[in-house]
Amino acid sequence: MAPSGTLNRYRAPAVQVENEPIRADLEIRAGDALFIPKTPNYVMVNGQVYNPTAITFRPGKSAGWYLRQAGGPTRMASPKAVFVVRADGSVAGGKGGGDWFSGNVLSAELRPGDMVFVPEKALGGPPLWKNTLQAAQLLSSVAVAVSVGHGF
Repeated sequence: MAPSGTLNRYRAPAVQVENEPIRADLEIRAGDALFIPKTPNYVMVNGQVYNPTAITFRPGKSAGWYLRQAGGPTRMASPKAVFVVRADGSVAGGKGGGDWFSGNVLSAELRPGDMVFVPEKALGGPPLWKNTLQAAQLLSSVAVAVSVGHGF
């Protein structure tokens, strides 16, 4: 596209900065880049689910519906700790904050770009069991590292 020699102006709406209204008037010139992010048309489902994936957004569907579409929580999931990360970065749900407005986080209606996250269960049981599992994980990691080291 060849330059036409015209100056295009975009008048942005008034914005508020530190309680002072400022009028944004942007001039775009040759060499400037304007990035307008694309609105996502999906909802992500991640964590301890059988099929972590992006699911096409469907208006009116709840977090529970999207969770079922991803195969539901695995046996290692902590269903009471499910939370939603909104596209704007706000977080709702999780342990101790599972209610969202008047209902459960899974009944909340989602918007494009939101993410449903199902965390893993925390290890439970007596301290001896926890220590045994941690030691087994450590030994497993060391064995893998030694195996990789011998390969070089």
